[in-house]
Amino acid sequence: MSSPFASQLGTNYCPRDEELPQIKALLFEPSQRLKRLDDEIAVLQKALDKLSKERDALSAYVEAHEVLMSPIRRLPLDILEHIFVACLPTHRNCVMSAQEAPVILGRICSYWRTISLATPRLWSRLHIVEPTGLEQPNSLNTLRRLQRLEVADLWLRRSGECPLSISLNPSPDPLKSGSSVMSSPGSATNPALFLTALIQFAPRWQNIRLVAQLSALEALSRLTEDDVPLLKQLDIVCFADAQGTNDDQWTLSQCGVLHCPSLSAFSISGSFTPGFGVAASVESADSSLPLVSSMGPNCPKLRTCSVLVDPDAGPPPEEDRSIVECLFLHTLDLLCVDTPIHTSGYLLNRLSLPDLREFTLRGQATPGDSTGDSLLSSLAASSRLEIIHIESGSFTKSH
Repeated sequence: MSSPFASQLGTNYCPRDEELPQIKALLFEPSQRLKRLDDEIAVLQKALDKLSKERDALSAYVEAHEVLMSPIRRLPLDILEHIFVACLPTHRNCVMSAQEAPVILGRICSYWRTISLATPRLWSRLHIVEPTGLEQPNSLNTLRRLQRLEVADLWLRRSGECPLSISLNPSPDPLKSGSSVMSSPGSATNPALFLTALIQFAPRWQNIRLVAQLSALEALSRLTEDDVPLLKQLDIVCFADAQGTNDDQWTLSQCGVLHCPSLSAFSISGSFTPGFGVAASVESADSSLPLVSSMGPNCPKLRTCSVLVDPDAGPPPEEDRSIVECLFLHTLDLLCVDTPIHTSGYLLNRLSLPDLREFTLRGQATPGDSTGDSLLSSLAASSRLEIIHIESGSFTKSH
């Protein structure tokens, strides 16, 4: 639209008095047209709102009925259970969190909740972290520990008869949570409270990892090999009590679980480890040569073995120097405190390892270490051996 004031539009121009009537006359017709357009838009908007409301009602009706035909609702129960199980973490045990399976699955709808609670496999793996504050007992910390214990117990009871995979940590920083408070076995401040509660499920233990102080681990001494018929893997991270240890402390020889015929992997590590009375797969734990003498009979299905060997503990007694047979052991990792060539050769001479496929030797050689003839002859006798790792530090210059 043309205007005699086009050059002044968008500027700070101030019209003269005689120009004001001219501007008003110029705007009369456009103003009338603008009002008519607004009225038409209002009518159309009202019609559009009516149509939108009708559409929303129809859409809700259609969607509500389409949901009834949703493919996920038509899946057979066993398929849905498999999907639920596939939602579980694959690299660790499940945690008590509403953000992860299986808990979150029960919060989708009542039907899914019913299915999740009726699927024991969903509840057969659990990672438990004891609440912190054991070193400062009070009513709040006690309540938190008892609530966590109650939830863990309920979780595992939902697992039915499934084999269990459980990992137990005392706190994010266990070395700081060791309690020096004397407490009764049933007390909420007892360091062994959670482990003691887990023992009732021992007949279904399969893969167990325990991070605990020595006094708490003593609860394991009450178990026999018959109490853990399904146990395949046991990992222990042990640290000393805040009060220190007693002279009459328990030893691993009191753990009947290590005699379980199905046990194929056992490791123990940490800042403090109890004495060894039986042999198994041991990681980062002080050990001695007599340990080997009971490896075969006490762990008949041992498959992997990682041992830190201290020859200063002395050789085994004469009556214990028979050949030890480990029919299923396929991986052997030796970390020798001293004279690795001599020590490893000595150990291999006392072991019969028909299935050995991987051998690793680590340690720092010292002057006077024997030649490697004994070690080489033992390795040469292993017909299935495929991989050999020997650190260069294991050899002296004469080798």
